[in-house]
Amino acid sequence: VYRDPPNEKGQCWITWQCSHAGQCEWNGRQSSLEDRTEALPDFMENTIQTSLKASSELPKTHEGHTLWWYKSIDGEPLYAVMRKDMGTGKNYYPVSLQENGQTVQLPHWPRIEGFYGQENLASADKVLVVEGEKAADAAQRLFPKTAVITWRGGAGNLSTAPWHIIKNKIVYLWPYNDRPGQQAMDKIASLIDDCSVYLVSTHAFQEGQDLADNLEPEQVQSALK
Repeated sequence: VYRDPPNEKGQCWITWQCSHAGQCEWNGRQSSLEDRTEALPDFMENTIQTSLKASSELPKTHEGHTLWWYKSIDGEPLYAVMRKDMGTGKNYYPVSLQENGQTVQLPHWPRIEGFYGQENLASADKVLVVEGEKAADAAQRLFPKTAVITWRGGAGNLSTAPWHIIKNKIVYLWPYNDRPGQQAMDKIASLIDDCSVYLVSTHAFQEGQDLADNLEPEQVQSALK
């Protein structure tokens, strides 16, 4: 259980989650806005400590789960996203890098805006926006000269990303082939200014299929055309 700082009304967002080995309705994170918080632990500040600069040195896993590292524009690691499959669905957790090079799971998400892959924005004329870190890694391998980025938290968290930092680029939006994916990219298109923006056609793919699903080169080229 943890709490955010009180708002102007003295209320706090309380978040909790069951982490026992079995499966239950509380495996996913739960949140509520509460007035009474005196019995809860004090708010824990996110002190994110980094010492490793090179991506090749960053830990790739935490407790056996894959880590996706978010970095600053200058390439400094900020925090990682870790995914756990709890049996009741996918759950995502923030992980910090400590001064000793070890990783630790944070109690709540750090208040740091940014994109996964944003360290490549400055050196690229073209930007490819995908949904999810796994898809971003796959796309970056396919398009090494393009800055491939994604935002944290999926289709429901578009507003948390700093779309205003993407300027004077050619931007391609690659949606999941489903209605939420298409709607997410349509929304992103409306949030990006001062760029040429293209929506990639994924209608020929299977529902929910994306760049992490080992697409054939011909499929990728056809979608881009």
